[in-house]
Amino acid sequence: MPMSMKGHESRVAQGVAAHLYAQLVTIVTQLASLPLFMTKWSADKYGEWILLSAIPIYLTVADAGILTAAGNLMSMHKARNATQEVNRIFSCSLLIVIALVLGCAVIVVSIMSYFTFGLNLDERKALFFLMMAALLTVACGIFDAAYRPFGKYPRVTLLLTTARIVEWAGAIIALYIIGSLSGVALGFLLGRALACGLLCLFARLDLQELHWTFSQFDVGVAFRLVKGGVGFLSFPVGNLLMLQGVIVVIGGRLGGIAVAQFNTSRTLARVLTQLSIISSKALSPEISALHGAGRELDARLLSDKVLRTIVPLTVVGAILLAILAPYIIRIWSRGKIACDIGPLSWLLASAVASAYWQVCSTRLTATNRHSLLATVFILASLAMIIAVYFTANRFGIMSPSVATFVVDSVMVIGTLVATSRANLQTGEIVL
Repeated sequence: MPMSMKGHESRVAQGVAAHLYAQLVTIVTQLASLPLFMTKWSADKYGEWILLSAIPIYLTVADAGILTAAGNLMSMHKARNATQEVNRIFSCSLLIVIALVLGCAVIVVSIMSYFTFGLNLDERKALFFLMMAALLTVACGIFDAAYRPFGKYPRVTLLLTTARIVEWAGAIIALYIIGSLSGVALGFLLGRALACGLLCLFARLDLQELHWTFSQFDVGVAFRLVKGGVGFLSFPVGNLLMLQGVIVVIGGRLGGIAVAQFNTSRTLARVLTQLSIISSKALSPEISALHGAGRELDARLLSDKVLRTIVPLTVVGAILLAILAPYIIRIWSRGKIACDIGPLSWLLASAVASAYWQVCSTRLTATNRHSLLATVFILASLAMIIAVYFTANRFGIMSPSVATFVVDSVMVIGTLVATSRANLQTGEIVL
């Protein structure tokens, strides 16, 4: 195997390791948060914090997929040594993200100034600080785009994950020094601001080929980035429908017990899905670079090699979970939630189908040829919500479980069709 391909495979492995580190940080901070917060707050106050923290999550899609499209495009041009074009795209994405963040900040300030939303002053201040932190998180996405073209995706994943530790530490320090909801939120915001500032200083030293200015801004390129980013927005919207939307429908049609049963089974099944998601994220920058260099065959071989690793692992994991799930759920829920093996089996089959299309679709999403796939995903997600609404009363949680499998099966077909339609042999750069 050529040395260059070994380099791509090595970076994919490093990227997977970096994302595993990110998953570990998520698990540790979530586990550590409860006992730390409960030493200072009541369960009711901690519940308020969880609720307030969930609201700004929706702001994290404020870049509308523009930075993802920019990172892909920069990677493809860098593979062709088109440094000037890389800087032109970077200047456009930098200006766009700053404009978006500032614009959203103005809107948030205006809304929070005129509407109370039934919150007291401390809660309103906390929500405001958390929203500002979410917008800074959006701004930090520029570092992800900046690092991708230079084969340093694992490094930026580590840096951005460490930034999350800094903001979490800021919140915990504020919890013990100030103690109020707004105080903890302010600590969280200051931690994010500190991490963002340090990331900026480090990136400017680490990526000296990039020009951190607006001097090469191009209206035409900016328009193309916005247009390309909209397609990527379909994926988080579709996920929102599949993950949160279906829960709302189940709750309305079947009640809380059904929600608990379905969500518990789906959470177990999605443990397997995370493996393919992590692998796809690590694979993406390498596919962009190979495609940009006109090495489409190598891109396909690399994708197929990851696929041959992930799908069998997912199948084995699904079999093990099918056997162990009744015991896991009984211990996890302290015997309060029953395991229905029928719906769980469909969700595990869905995880296997998801593993296939998540990895295969990287050849499209990493090269900005995702418009057809994005359309299929959001339409399938909408159809799932409608189907569950009309069938849940008759079939119970079997309805959303089968519907989830159908969506992932449709995505397998959609990925195969979209891949066959894409011009995979020319290495053409598309946005």
